[in-house]
Amino acid sequence: MPSIDPAVTSAVMGNVQLQQASSIMSAQTTVFNRALDIQEQTIGALIGSVAPTPELATEGDVGTQLHVVA
Repeated sequence: MPSIDPAVTSAVMGNVQLQQASSIMSAQTTVFNRALDIQEQTIGALIGSVAPTPELATEGDVGTQLHVVA
C-alpha cells in the first residue's frame, strides 16, 4: 500500500480547516446582521412612540415673556 505524502496531507487538512473557519464566520455574520436588523426595528419603534415636541407659546402671558432681574 503506497503511503500518502505528508505535504499533501497537510495541504488537505489546511484546506478543510479554512473551509470550516469560513463556514463559522458566515454563520456569525448572519447572526450579527440579524441582531442589527432587530435593533433597527426596536429603535424605529422607540422613536415612533415618542410624543412630538409641543410647540412654544406665541401669544398670551405664559411662556412668551422673559423677565430678568439682575
